[in-house]
Amino acid sequence: MTFTSYAFLPLLALSAGIHRVLPGIRSRNAFLLLLSLAFYASFGLEHLLFLAACVGITYGGGLLMDRWTGRKRQAAFVVALGLNLALLAVFKYAAFAVSGLNAALGLLGRGPLPLPRLLLPVGLSFLVFQSSTYLLDLKAGRLSAERNLLRYALFVAFFPTLVSGPIQRASRFLPLLRERKNPSFAEGQSAAVLFLWGLFLKMVIADRIAMITDPLFADPAAWDGALLLCGALLYGLQIYLDFAGYSFMAIAAARLFGFRLGENFHQPYLATTIADFWRRWHISLTGWFTDYVYIPLGGNRRGALRRYLNILIVFLLSGLWHGANWTFVVWGLLHAVYQIFGHVTRPARQALLRHAGIPLDSALHRLVQRGTLYLLSAVAWVFFRCESLAAAGAFLRQMVTGAHPSALLGGSLAAIGPAMADWKLLAVFLLIALAVSLMRESGLSRYRPESQSALGRSLLILALFAAVLVFGAYGEGFSAASFIYAGF
Repeated sequence: MTFTSYAFLPLLALSAGIHRVLPGIRSRNAFLLLLSLAFYASFGLEHLLFLAACVGITYGGGLLMDRWTGRKRQAAFVVALGLNLALLAVFKYAAFAVSGLNAALGLLGRGPLPLPRLLLPVGLSFLVFQSSTYLLDLKAGRLSAERNLLRYALFVAFFPTLVSGPIQRASRFLPLLRERKNPSFAEGQSAAVLFLWGLFLKMVIADRIAMITDPLFADPAAWDGALLLCGALLYGLQIYLDFAGYSFMAIAAARLFGFRLGENFHQPYLATTIADFWRRWHISLTGWFTDYVYIPLGGNRRGALRRYLNILIVFLLSGLWHGANWTFVVWGLLHAVYQIFGHVTRPARQALLRHAGIPLDSALHRLVQRGTLYLLSAVAWVFFRCESLAAAGAFLRQMVTGAHPSALLGGSLAAIGPAMADWKLLAVFLLIALAVSLMRESGLSRYRPESQSALGRSLLILALFAAVLVFGAYGEGFSAASFIYAGF
């Protein structure tokens, strides 16, 4: 079951109602844990084994760290964290490692090893990273060991964040499981607006874009380069709206049970630099790598060269976190190169702008920065989307050398698949999403659901629900069941 399945909304409303009338915090936590286990089991009962292993390893490791001191405590931390990360390494990267080894064996004239075929549990990367924060925060002294297994298991398995985040920190989330208030009627309405807004971004816009990008990426040689450029630019929007939509829905679902989670996206395409982009994109993952990898490596405290090396390491790990494929490695390293190049050339660029009489904070300069950032990210997204480096190279080569702007005219857009009416609807919906992003960026609080009347929120709920119902991307051969990041 996913957030976009027909049964999820009524079951969410029913579950929130039951949770609200339960008498105590212990019974509420027990109910939420059972609900979370049932949600995860809906993807396959075998997934519960990985969840149990992840909970058992980190919970037991935390108890040993609390009991022991000195070297024994450090050993308990290393073993528990190592075993937890091993779950991710074995089930996500074993085949990738063996394929790399086979390439080396081929150079030596040796026969290939058989590739392991292992189950990849849904959301395994999120599951491992979230549970690892418990051990890392415990070691850093940010919290005490959690002795209540029910509470700890709920922290790891909490269903809104279980599949695709946002990644929660143990030091922030575990205290919420000891005491929390029921949301008010206004807060419940605001959560409903946020959930339906996420559903709108996913089913009305992102899934409509998928109808365009899927055939273009499936066979780039069959399309004009101008259409491929259109597909690359649209995919950047697709993955953003797909994942941001999921994050909004997850945050809204958590609010219905009394949890206030931080935002996971903050208008990333309105950023003006790559560093700013990553402060706004997948904020929980960026924060995880910043706090647990970048800063321990030395951050920017040990000179420029060490800083650039740390950036390369972080983005290399971030690329691998997304998938066991060289395409993700290149995607991550491209963003590292973008960020390093931007930092190195910033003094020269600023001097050139001052010489030209262009203010650094001018609207024109910001517009050029945002356009450049979007184009650079679109190139990187091609590697993220393609299944191999060869496929990404073929896509980019055809996009550059085989582009004829006239291909965008004369009905060629409709030849991709969607009718021209869908293209027009997409343009309208993208403008709506852009307007909302600009209002959020400018801090116009009077447009937020919390500031509206109960009647205003009710009308907004009905409008969003009707928009998803009428304009959602449905049809034969199409499925809105999968979120892009659920595969990570």
